[in-house]
Amino acid sequence: MAACTCSGAARASHTLISGKLNEFISLFVGDTDTPPRRADQWRIETETPAGPSRFGFFHGALDTRKNELSCGAALSGSGFMNPAVKLARQVDRGTDRIGLHTYRLCAGDLNKSITRGKQGPPKESTASGRIRLMAHIGFLPVPVKGHMYPASSLALHLQQRGHRITFFCIADSATFFREYGLACVVVGGESFPIGYVDRVFGKLGKLKGQAGVLYTMKQFEQLIDMHFAELPAAIQARQVDALVIDQFHMGGGAVADHLQLPYVHAAMALIFIAESGVPPINMDWGPETHPWARLRNAMVNALARRMLQPVHRKINAQRVAWGLAPHARYPNDMFASHPQISQQPPSFEFPRRELPPEFHFVGPLHSEKTRRKTDFPWERLDGRPILYASLGTLQNGLDWIFRVILAACEGLDAQLVLSLGGNMDPAGFSGTAGNPIVVKFAPQLELLEHAALCITHAGLNTVLESLALGVPMVAIPITNDQPGVAARIAWCGVGEFVTPRRLTVPRLRAAIQKVRSTPAYRENAQRLQREIAGLHSLDYASEVIEAGIRRQDVR
Repeated sequence: MAACTCSGAARASHTLISGKLNEFISLFVGDTDTPPRRADQWRIETETPAGPSRFGFFHGALDTRKNELSCGAALSGSGFMNPAVKLARQVDRGTDRIGLHTYRLCAGDLNKSITRGKQGPPKESTASGRIRLMAHIGFLPVPVKGHMYPASSLALHLQQRGHRITFFCIADSATFFREYGLACVVVGGESFPIGYVDRVFGKLGKLKGQAGVLYTMKQFEQLIDMHFAELPAAIQARQVDALVIDQFHMGGGAVADHLQLPYVHAAMALIFIAESGVPPINMDWGPETHPWARLRNAMVNALARRMLQPVHRKINAQRVAWGLAPHARYPNDMFASHPQISQQPPSFEFPRRELPPEFHFVGPLHSEKTRRKTDFPWERLDGRPILYASLGTLQNGLDWIFRVILAACEGLDAQLVLSLGGNMDPAGFSGTAGNPIVVKFAPQLELLEHAALCITHAGLNTVLESLALGVPMVAIPITNDQPGVAARIAWCGVGEFVTPRRLTVPRLRAAIQKVRSTPAYRENAQRLQREIAGLHSLDYASEVIEAGIRRQDVR
């Protein structure tokens, strides 16, 4: 790697590089705005694609001893096939060197837009390269596996694109993320030690409806004080450039605003933005537009805001203490001025009129890299169509629902595979007719690839994985945002749902038979499958984050 230096007078905050080299870069990419903070170190990396490229001569054209082009170097010519070169530049400010920023110059798609807003997924580009800010990105996750799986997939993808990633989380979450080689800084070690998640959220597995919602919010509220006390110093000590904040990490936005860091909110669950024409996410209502439905939505949204008042007051008190403006409309104000990405594909959301301009439906943030290998008795499959059933890893303490599922599938021309989510012993469900396969854990994606139907608790990850494979569903929504997910399953025509209150063996069997016998459900699921495939979700989300960091950081 060649190193080039220039004086401290160089305008590192306004140009990528100084002197002749900057003129050279400008011929391809023009002036490049760079973040004003901690711009003490920069690196340009070039990657040469297979085949002839005008970037191939970079290696020979640069004088590695000076910050300029070699004498006599010209831009004309063809067939340059030299290997890619990496050039580093450090702005010399004596001993004051803080942080690292990188730009990556790659032949292939220079002019590809990363400021698409609601315009949709990335388009194929025929331009000559791209320039991208490399940053140290901190993640503020929620300690729930349904949120941590997509967060880890996104983090690994950003890391593959050259970014440095650090999670700031409690000890249980750190154990999860470190299994994938992701760096973690543990906060709240004394108040939230190892075993906290299993102990606290184990109770959630036995709750349903509003009781589950209130319990979940109480746990999130308990985390806020610790986050305000410990996160600022931890983030500053690691010299983080930007943050990706789970939308249910209640105090994360205030911490980022206090530290004056750019950030992006990530909706790992359903969108948490209130709107009069859209039912609250914990309700299984459709998007009716008649006046009484809007009044109903408004009343329940008001009740939800009242339920969130303790969290709202706590966040606003800390914002005022830090000299920040309080949020008037909670939770919407949290998302008003920063980019937000959602795991939902655009068609898996009710019609919206009030989303912020920086909102992006990027699609499922799933990756095979975050899937653990799971043993499964494949030899027990008997060749009949597969009905795959799972209640996820949280709402899996209601054994009576598992028994209803087993009974409803008896006598059907299909074989049930039931995953208990680790909370119960499969031996307790033996002796059921129909040769079902009952296991603690199952290789979900592999089974969904062959499934005729998925019976789900309407957890967003399972639903999106089913849609990504074109599998229709029957949902049994239990609590939190699952009723809202189930309502969207029905609204999109990709399945039906039965609430726990109305759940009986005949009703569940009727729903299963209806979805299996009606081709439109699978056809609609396959339509969503094509939409998801076209989103290139991890790339899309990464580009939104990169663009958001650059745009916010130069304000």
